[in-house]
Amino acid sequence: MLSWRINRSISLPLIFVDLDKEGNSNTTERLDLLRDFDEVFGFGRINSLIAGREFVGNKWFKTLNKNGISYFIRVKQNTLLPWGEEPIQAAKLFNHLNGYQSRLIEKEMYGSTVSFVGTRSLSGELVIVMSNQSLTASQILVKYLKRWSIEELFRKLKTSGFHWENTHMTKPARLVTLLIILGFGLLMASLVGCDQLIPWKKTLGHPLYSVFKQGLITLQFLLAQSLIVASQTIQSALERLKNVNF
Repeated sequence: MLSWRINRSISLPLIFVDLDKEGNSNTTERLDLLRDFDEVFGFGRINSLIAGREFVGNKWFKTLNKNGISYFIRVKQNTLLPWGEEPIQAAKLFNHLNGYQSRLIEKEMYGSTVSFVGTRSLSGELVIVMSNQSLTASQILVKYLKRWSIEELFRKLKTSGFHWENTHMTKPARLVTLLIILGFGLLMASLVGCDQLIPWKKTLGHPLYSVFKQGLITLQFLLAQSLIVASQTIQSALERLKNVNF
């Protein structure tokens, strides 16, 4: 799935395909998604691509570099980097880092100059991010942190929102149709939530609900009370969307 990060609160499924297998997509499947995106929107519409440790591979990175696609992708600790006569595992270049420390090194790989930035998470886990952009270590890490909204997208589709997994659907065509419907529902809930006054949780120091969750609660209430009012609210949200420049 290629997702569209609109802002820190909202990400939407954009281009996706059902995989008739368990596990992650392979390089060929990911490149097919990229080609589909290029045919519809063009690579020039990609501000940057952010992904996790599964989205790696020689052909994958060469394609991104060749097409000028900016990326910020986490890599595994055992990723081999050029180092003298013998390659070295990436972790060995960053294992010495303590909390809040970071290090940036540049390597000629995949037909381009790429940067590797290492740091440690709050739990002490070593995090290594790869990018083809000439930025500082902190800038690359900040860019990668935007991936969190994509994780939030899956939470909203599943346990924190629509409970997609409870449908137990298996037919690819129905799964794709359902995801399109849920994507529209997610957008509507987020737009409606933007207009709501969200209760503040003093003991936690932040709102009780996210914008999406508040919008979902509001839509559920409106649908239970009046289908006409719910439809008018959705129509109003769509009308405002026309004037938004993403």
